Amino acid sequence: MSPFNGLFYADYQEHERSAGLWHSVWEAVENITELTLGSLDKSIQLIGNLEIHPERMMENLEALFSPGESIRYCEEIVSEILANYASYENQL
Repeated sequence: MSPFNGLFYADYQEHERSAGLWHSVWEAVENITELTLGSLDKSIQLIGNLEIHPERMMENLEALFSPGESIRYCEEIVSEILANYASYENQL
């Protein structure tokens, strides 16, 4: 049985304090919290050990594109990321 099953059935209850059906949500919330914290911990470990080598990155780009094209490609990617961020920020 999925840890999320309790969430699906818990909303079929009376308003405010029910006869006990809301208790099933807490187990699912606990499981979701543990999974989220575990994912966050692993992400921090991965990012914490990340080594960035800009020279090697540029070499890889230049192997795919001519030197001028690789810079334009990077500029396009950065511009797209910034545009997406600005769009997201405006939605908040």
